[in-house]
Amino acid sequence: MRHTVPRGFTLLETLIALAILAVISTLGYRAVSALVDSEAQLTSESLRWRTLDALFARLESDLRQALGRFDPVWEELAPREQARLVRLLVERVGYDGREGKVTVTFRSPGVKALCREAGQWVEVGR
Repeated sequence: MRHTVPRGFTLLETLIALAILAVISTLGYRAVSALVDSEAQLTSESLRWRTLDALFARLESDLRQALGRFDPVWEELAPREQARLVRLLVERVGYDGREGKVTVTFRSPGVKALCREAGQWVEVGR
């Protein structure tokens, strides 16, 4: 009697192969979906940081111009007026010895008060 060698796969082998393929496909889909979501989030964050960078660059430029215009005014102030102005505007000065950086924290109410005084001075000066 001759036995014939079966050719092809049995139904059970085919079903197991399909189940494995389905699991691998599901895992692959989830990985790709997570990558797409992460890329969208990174793009959004990147845009946010670029916008903030442009804002701070503009702010730095404006402050440099304002401080450049302030030097002649500062020279005209008496030491007592200079001290009052510093107390009004500066909340804290810090120094990082490791990096050699100075940080200045300004008082928001002081800036507002100075603007109000400047506005009154302009109105009186008219």
